[in-house]
Amino acid sequence: NMDKADAFYISLKSEHMRSPLMPTAIMMLAHAHMSNEKYMLSNYYLDEYIKRYGSTTNREYTEFMKLKASFLGIVDVYKDQKLIMDSITNAKTYIYRYPGSTYAPLVNTILIRLHMSQYLLNENIAALYDRTGKPEAAKIYREKNKGSLVEMVDISAPKKGVVGKVFD
Repeated sequence: NMDKADAFYISLKSEHMRSPLMPTAIMMLAHAHMSNEKYMLSNYYLDEYIKRYGSTTNREYTEFMKLKASFLGIVDVYKDQKLIMDSITNAKTYIYRYPGSTYAPLVNTILIRLHMSQYLLNENIAALYDRTGKPEAAKIYREKNKGSLVEMVDISAPKKGVVGKVFD
C-alpha cells in the first residue's frame, strides 16, 4: 500500500532524519510511485533525494529518473503542453550536462518523442484553425514546426481509439 509507505517515510523522516536508510527509502519510494504511474509523487521523492543526498556521483541517474517520470507522466498531449515543453528543455539540459552518459541514448529517444508530440500538437491546432476559417492562425502554428527536428514524414500519427473516433 503506497499510502502506508508514504506514512512510514514521513515517520522515518521526522524521527530518524540522519538514518542511513533514508536515501534508500526515498529512492525506493520514487521507483514504487513510478511503477504505480504516480509520476508527480515520484518526481517529489526524486527532488527530495537530490536536495538531501545529491552528489556528482548520483545526480546523473537521479536527473534521468526525473526526466523519465516527467515523460511518462504525459497523459494527454493537449492538456500537458507545458509539461512537454518543460521536458524538452530538461532533456536538452541533461544532454548538455552529461554528454557521455550511459542514459544519453534513452534521453535522446525521449527528446525525439517529445519533439514528435510537439509537432503533431502544432499540426492539429493548425488543422483546427483551418477548419474554423482562420488561416492566419493556422500559419502561425505551421511556422512553429518549420524549425523542428522532425517532419511529418518521420511521424506516423497514433491510431484513434473508439472514444476518439466518436468525439473527433
